[in-house]
Amino acid sequence: MNQRILFSGSKKFRRILNQLTCHKVLRSELINIAITEFQLSEKQASELIDRGVYQLKQQRLVRSDGRIKNISYLFSFGVINLQPLHTVNAEELVLCSERERLEKELTLIHYEQEAYQELLEKIPKQKLKIMKLQHDTAEKLNQLNGKLRAINQLLSM
Repeated sequence: MNQRILFSGSKKFRRILNQLTCHKVLRSELINIAITEFQLSEKQASELIDRGVYQLKQQRLVRSDGRIKNISYLFSFGVINLQPLHTVNAEELVLCSERERLEKELTLIHYEQEAYQELLEKIPKQKLKIMKLQHDTAEKLNQLNGKLRAINQLLSM
C-alpha cells in the first residue's frame, strides 16, 4: 500500500525531523535538537515540538508512549523516510550558507564597532580617524543587514 502522506508542518519542525536517525525518539531529544538548531528557549522549543507532533497525531503518523517527563514518540516510516521532507534544493543551500557567512561577518563588525568605541576613550587625540573608521564600519553594517534581510525573506517564502 503506497499512501501519500500530506504533512504541512512548519519548516522548522521538518528540519528537526530530518535529523532523526530512528523512528522512536524521546520528546526531550526533539526539544534539545530544536534548542540547538534554532537557538530557542526551552519553552519555545517545546511549543514547536508539541505543535508539530499534534499535526502528525491528527493524521495518525505518530504515536506517543511513556509518562510525563519521559514521553517518547514513534514516528511512522513514511514521515521519517519521506523524500520531499528531506530534499533541499541547491538554491536554498546556497542561501543558507550565505546567511551563515553574513551572520559571522556581522558579529565581527559589531566587535569592531565596540573596539572603535574603546579606542575613542583611550586615544581621544585620534578622534577624527577613529570616527571615520567607525562611520565606514557602520555603513558596511547597514549593507550586510540589508543583504541578510533579503536572504531571510527569500528563505521564508
